Amino acid sequence: MQLPILLGGSERKRWDLRRKLEQLARGQVEIRVTRSNGVYRSRFGFYKSGLEGMYGAGEDSPNGQKLVLEFLCPGEYWNGEEQGPDFRLTGLRKRFLSERADEPGGYESPFLPIVLASSTVQGEFEINIGGDAPAYPTWIVDGPGSDLIIENDKGQSIKVLTEIEDQVTITTNPLRQDITSPMKPDGELWEHVPTTSVFFGLEPGTQTVKMSMVGAKPNSLVRCLYRENYWSGW
Repeated sequence: MQLPILLGGSERKRWDLRRKLEQLARGQVEIRVTRSNGVYRSRFGFYKSGLEGMYGAGEDSPNGQKLVLEFLCPGEYWNGEEQGPDFRLTGLRKRFLSERADEPGGYESPFLPIVLASSTVQGEFEINIGGDAPAYPTWIVDGPGSDLIIENDKGQSIKVLTEIEDQVTITTNPLRQDITSPMKPDGELWEHVPTTSVFFGLEPGTQTVKMSMVGAKPNSLVRCLYRENYWSGW
């Protein structure tokens, strides 16, 4: 990607602006296209060329110094602003046959000779995704709870079949899928993810996502962080 830049003002100010550009171009940079209402789309990349030589490099004119910076942007999409809806599963608690009769609000099935144990909290949520391509979210799960299942309306699901006592982060980006927690930072959680799990993306449009977790409490929370993907800056 090429980015034309005009450094205006006095010679001293141009020199200062060039030094700032050189500092900003170190490491990964975010290039934004912002509308007058403050809404923006961005791409991430790495500086390639355009700042070689001393201050005099570039085309000087009475109106300023003209530069053309070139960046390598590995991703093929422009990204929208980060979205982060929260989902509290415990607020959607229903009575299930799996509740114990001796628990508050529990009951026995009149048709079965046994009492099933361990209640499950679950719910369905609608998520509306803009953009031109699937958005691959990062799911941040705060326990306590166990046996987390996140399922889309195609039947694809992410399952973490173990106790969740602290925060678990599930990254679905196809280039760097991962599941980590502060207590298990070295990949130990993968052994609790069935091989049938699919780290699915969220398709453009409205879709239903089902979530369930056994033994969720009032402080149990699932957060979905994502950025919509677009073919162009605008």
